[in-house]
Amino acid sequence: MKIKTLVNPQFFNSLRKVMNAEIPVSLAWKLKGTVQFLEQQHKAYDEMRRELLAKHGEKDEKGEQKTDEVGNVSFKDDNAKEKFIAAHKELLEQDVELESKIKISDIANIRLTTSDLLILEDILQE
Repeated sequence: MKIKTLVNPQFFNSLRKVMNAEIPVSLAWKLKGTVQFLEQQHKAYDEMRRELLAKHGEKDEKGEQKTDEVGNVSFKDDNAKEKFIAAHKELLEQDVELESKIKISDIANIRLTTSDLLILEDILQE
């Protein structure tokens, strides 16, 4: 699965529907491991994103990240912004390899929308 799927806010919302359902212990155990791994990967992504912002963003006289009135990071110039965008895009395209996937048949009794299934498709298998 691509990092861009993992950082989509809807991803964990859809995953919570599965996590909050009554499921067999074996599936709950497998899901727990998968969720912990995905949370670690999300944390690693966020750290890398912050590093990229620190590298390309503008700093104030105290050495802290400059932001605009709504909290968006300010960039030194257009070149720095373009470099950040390119590096961030490359980061979002990185693959995260799951050791195991969840069988669709194991979650067949859980009420999920088509949108949920589309967003979770990278962690599901037939």
